[in-house]
Amino acid sequence: MGRIFSLLGYVLVCYIAIKYAKVGKRIMFLIALLPVSLYSAAAYSADPSTLSFSLLTITIYTDMLFMDEKKLNYKKVVLFALCISMMTMCKITYAPFCLLILSVPCNKFKNKKEAVLSKLGVFIIVGIVALLTLLLGTSKGLINGKFQM
Repeated sequence: MGRIFSLLGYVLVCYIAIKYAKVGKRIMFLIALLPVSLYSAAAYSADPSTLSFSLLTITIYTDMLFMDEKKLNYKKVVLFALCISMMTMCKITYAPFCLLILSVPCNKFKNKKEAVLSKLGVFIIVGIVALLTLLLGTSKGLINGKFQM
């Protein structure tokens, strides 16, 4: 049952990423349906979550890049940060994905202050999640990947 629900979760997140993508729908569809991706999606690992949320992150990122000027709001930025946080919880090495927010032009935001606060907010959210994930992974209760009481 766990393998089936892992696959279903992977398919659901990839479906959302492909549906809302404005650019690159076909390439995302191709990546999501690669045999290696589907095989790992039906396994007990962090790979399906990492791959599906990275596709969703790239979808949100390209949407922010191609959005009209002065239209970007906090909702999109927070969603972007949450997707990166999910990737960071799966594999902490994906935390540098938050640097993508620096390439979003400031003219996409309402004003420069909102741009700086939004970009800083992404770093704060992902940083807190990365720190908590690191603390949980190195705590006494987690030894060799198995939870010990």
